[in-house]
Amino acid sequence: SNNSQYKSLAQGVGFGNGMFLVVGGEPVTVGGGDPFVMTSTDGEKWSDILKTEGKFILRRVAYGNGLWAGVGDRGRRASSKDGKIWQDTEKVKAVDTLVDVAFGNGVFVGVGLHSLRMTSKDGLLWENKQVGLEGEHLNSIVWAENRFVGIGMTATYFSPDGITWERKENKNGPITASYAKGAFVGAAWKGRLLHSADALEWKEVFKSEQHFEAVTGG
Repeated sequence: SNNSQYKSLAQGVGFGNGMFLVVGGEPVTVGGGDPFVMTSTDGEKWSDILKTEGKFILRRVAYGNGLWAGVGDRGRRASSKDGKIWQDTEKVKAVDTLVDVAFGNGVFVGVGLHSLRMTSKDGLLWENKQVGLEGEHLNSIVWAENRFVGIGMTATYFSPDGITWERKENKNGPITASYAKGAFVGAAWKGRLLHSADALEWKEVFKSEQHFEAVTGG
């Protein structure tokens, strides 16, 4: 953020159609979250903060099928062609909050509270809702070459299409994760970077005084 105010907190970043997109705002449970976006073509020079419609903020975005899909607070799910003008899914429930979203195999897949998993083609209509064990939240979802990998702190879910899933217990699972070049990298509190070859066995490879909010690879 180029603004020291807490309400201009960057929450997530994605890349698609030749553009980096940052989403953020103020993470509040009462009142409006003042959602905003910022864009960049090179990751170095960024646009000014652009206020966007919506009561609650978006925290994660993914690009596919020619559009952006975003998920955020209080169950918010939204879609955008340019990352600036967003259309929201109507009548969402807070209990169906998706924590992260990824694109692969022609669909968006979102994961969230109590191992919630859902699929969407357009970021607006979400279906194939599945819920797992109570309290076993999925914090991150990635597309890893030929399958979706949903990662929680105690279990990892695998699926080729976002509909059929296999659950396996993991060890030392991260809070957020990314995949590139055949390896998974994750971050965990506080300042710990974790590495895994299979998204099940996670080993600490770096420790910092500062916490890492997110990791990515490409």
